[in-house]
Amino acid sequence: MLLAPALWNGFPLLQFDTAGIFARWHEGKLEESRSTVYGAFLQFLSWPNFWPVIIAQTFFTVWILWLLLRSHELGARARILPITVAALSILTALPWLTGQLITDIMAGLAVLALYLVMVLADKVTRWNRIALMAFIALAVATHNATLAVLMLLVAAGLVFALFDRRLVPLMGVGRGRAFPCAGARRCSSR
Repeated sequence: MLLAPALWNGFPLLQFDTAGIFARWHEGKLEESRSTVYGAFLQFLSWPNFWPVIIAQTFFTVWILWLLLRSHELGARARILPITVAALSILTALPWLTGQLITDIMAGLAVLALYLVMVLADKVTRWNRIALMAFIALAVATHNATLAVLMLLVAAGLVFALFDRRLVPLMGVGRGRAFPCAGARRCSSR
């Protein structure tokens, strides 16, 4: 369902920034608003015809949705994930983002991943928590705006934690702070 627009198109969806992002890897030059990290992601998964890129983006989307549903104790029913994906596919632009060769899908998923790491970490397995933190670092490295959004959310989480630690644990704020900063190091080298 999340690949429907790209399948209908016969090729992953492109945006005017896609070529500029892909070129960063080949030209070895840095440009404002053109992610070298996402360019490397495109390059690494470009064969054949960029389909692995949107399959990876779709995998990230379904995985984070599955973790989110499970963390809220909604994942026990086998049909809840497909129903959720179907609803999001029909009611939102999610399939258009997962099927597009652009960094935009990473931002929204990074927000959900940060929520899982900061607030619901005790309901996520250790390996999934580590993978979420790696994903957050990747997402931050793909676009500076994602870094800004996540840092604002970490700051808001700190405020909530200072007032009521049941809402956001201080340990969660520490985890939330660490991995956007790791991605920012990659971001700043773009």
